[in-house]
Order: sequence, then C-alpha cells, then structure tokens
Amino acid sequence: MLRGIIFVLFFVVCEFSHAVDSQTLFKISEVESKYGVRAWFVPKNNVPLVFYSFVFKGGGYAYDPKTKLGLAALVVEVLNEGISGTTNRDFVKSLEKIGGKIVYDLGTDDLVVTVSAPKESIRQVIELFCASIAKPKLDDETLSKVKGRQISQLKRDEGDPMSIAKTEFFKVAFPNSGYSNVRWGRVETVGAIKAEDIKAKIVNVFNRINMRIAVLGNTHADDIKSVLDDYLIEFPLTMMEVKKPEQPVFRSSGECISVEKNIPQNVILFGHGGVSPTDKDFYNLVVLNHILGGDGLESLLMQEIRERKGYTYGIYTQLWHSAVNLLFGFATTSNDNAPQVREGILGVLNELKRSGLTSARVEEAKSHLVDMFVLKMDRSTNMLDMLVQMQKEGLGIDYIEKYLEGIRRVKVENLNLFIKNFLNPQSVLFVNVGATVSQSTGAKVCPK
Repeated sequence: MLRGIIFVLFFVVCEFSHAVDSQTLFKISEVESKYGVRAWFVPKNNVPLVFYSFVFKGGGYAYDPKTKLGLAALVVEVLNEGISGTTNRDFVKSLEKIGGKIVYDLGTDDLVVTVSAPKESIRQVIELFCASIAKPKLDDETLSKVKGRQISQLKRDEGDPMSIAKTEFFKVAFPNSGYSNVRWGRVETVGAIKAEDIKAKIVNVFNRINMRIAVLGNTHADDIKSVLDDYLIEFPLTMMEVKKPEQPVFRSSGECISVEKNIPQNVILFGHGGVSPTDKDFYNLVVLNHILGGDGLESLLMQEIRERKGYTYGIYTQLWHSAVNLLFGFATTSNDNAPQVREGILGVLNELKRSGLTSARVEEAKSHLVDMFVLKMDRSTNMLDMLVQMQKEGLGIDYIEKYLEGIRRVKVENLNLFIKNFLNPQSVLFVNVGATVSQSTGAKVCPK
C-alpha cells in the first residue's frame, strides 16, 4: 500500500552526458470522447499490448468505516471472482483466451484498475471488467469464499514483521484516522460485511465523478474515444455521500515503539514529515532523500550504518505521497544491533542538519536522479505507473517536464537551508519489531 511518486535507486551505474528533454521520453496528450469522458494517452506502437488504467479516487481502504474494516479489499476480492451467473473459472478462461488481464491495486486513498490486452481484444477485456462491476458475484457461496481468503490473508499479516511494523507506525502517526485502517480488516469486521455493503461500495467507487483514465500502448485516439463512449459512459455521474477520512497530519514527537517478536532479525521502520509534490521545496526533498537513503550503497545511511559500522545489510529511504506526505525509511538488522541502528540513523540526521551537503554531492545526486528517471521511463509499465501517479495526485499533464526542470534547478545553498529548517531528528517516529533489548549489551531499542 505504500504508494506515491517514489524515486529510489538500488544498484544502477549509468551516466548520461547530455541534458534530457521530457519530450524525448514520451508525449502525453488528452483525449476527450464525444460524451465528455477524458483520458491521458501515450502512444507506444512498439508495444504489443494496450493498457487502460482507471484511477478511482476515494476507493482506498482509508475510507472503510471502522465497523467494516476490510470492505475495500473485499470489493476487490469479489470483482476478481467475475460476473454473476458465471463461474470464476469461466471468467478466468475468458480472459486467458483473449490474452487479457485485469489487475487491481488497492491503496490507502485510491483504487487503480489496470486492464491490458492485445489491440484486437482490448475492448472485450474492458467489457468483461465493466460486466463484473455491473453484475458482481454476491451469492452466499462466493462471499463465504472471499471472506475466508481475506481472513487468511489478514492472519498472515498479523504474524508478518513488516506488516506489524506498518500497522503500528500508521496507528501512532495517524490516530483515529482512516489512515490507520488495516487494509485487510479484522476478523470480526470482515465477518460483519454483507452483500449490500459491497454493492453500495461498488456503486460509490466506480463512477465518473472520481474516475481518472490513463492509456498507453499500441492504439490511437479515435479507438480510445470509441472505448470511452461505448463502455465508460455507463459509469454513473452520481454517488452517495461518503464520510471522508479525517485529513491526516503526521503526529510524532519522536516516539519509539517496540514490539516483541521472536524472529532472527529485527525490522525497523522510521518516518519524518514530508513535502507535497506541489510544494516549492519538493525538489529539495527529492534530492535530500536520494542522498540520505535512496542512492544504494552510496547513500549516507548505507555508508554509515552498513559500510562503516556493519550493523545492517540494507537501509533505505523513500518518499510517500498520499493525503499526507512522509519521508519514510526501512532497515533490517540482527537482534543485538537494533539499538545501534536507531542511534546511527539519528546520528546521520543530526550531522546532516548540522553540516549540510557539499556542492559536489548535490550535483552528483541531481545528475543521477535525472539519468535514473530516463532509465526508468524506458519501460512501458513504468510510464503507465507515472501517468497513474500524476493523475492520483493531481499534478497536471506537464508534470514530467516540471519534475526534471525542478531537479536541475536545486542549488546547494537552498538545499542546505531547507535541510536546516525542515529536518527535525527529534520528531522521527521509530517502530521496531523483534527483540526489544540487545542480548549482548543490554541496551534497549527504545530507551524510554
């Protein structure tokens, strides 16, 4: 679920000596059908498939009522079962026969559905997708099956260290908000969900008010217009009133939460407030994140905590964008070294705030970010993901050009001023899952 525009490099060694014009990557155009349905489109005639991604704003699990946690996830499970009056096997075979796929990506705020197929069969796959929404399988047998599957998943998550850490993190960071909801729900809330709840949720999510569309692949504007008017026009322009989750505000005064679990390695999550992609300081944060924990073995955290101290095999940071913005980090370490990893992270952040960055380090990071973006956009699936993220976050059709230019314009003096004003190591929220005390030193991961 941690979604957003994340630019993280693990192991890439490649340098470009020339500046990159966003238009050499891909050109986005807006297509509007006869009946006013709009889509963003990137033609890729060298790709054998056509992709339609539908973003349904407000379809995420943050909108689940507290008494029906897991509702959004259960909707996805039901839709994956196919169309009322047919078997799931028939639905799957129909898709396989025409080379089609329907993939659901449930996030905190939104639901994204990506439909793909060869050009000659894309309309048939979209028709199957629309039919599953219009006539979902809500019989008792199907509901019992999908509820059982979802309860099994949530029980697995309850024992998974990373899932435990994420749940605790968001519970502390966003108390009493939909952003602390558990994706799969609880056994009792999933059990309480009825067929009419799922039907109402489907009606409320799958409508044109909240829908954004991105298209990529071997197709043309006229074909897209035809698809939009033949199928998407059926989506309603009305919806029931839905209670929106409380606007999240990252609340942390440096809490450290430790969850005892008998596992060979500790999992540590840490987070700090972030910056919106529409904020003027966003590009400063992108460069900062890359240098801090996004530059693979060369990042400050990897150099200090892995290379110099040998406390971890991996520690990374990334930017998370939703209704809230975070600078988010992750590390794994031996049980004995968990206290030192937390202290090491705070040490790097304090030194960064105190001393700032050199001009050479900043220029290298900027060049790397631009080059990495070009490499990333060489893949069609990454292009499509980018279009979807731009639409989810309302960034505008020219955002790619703005992003590249924004990175290039970052100046070391402005970045260091931003770091001094923005970075607050004392506010970092830590969640540790595993041993709570080092067996060799007796030190606690969370000293208070």
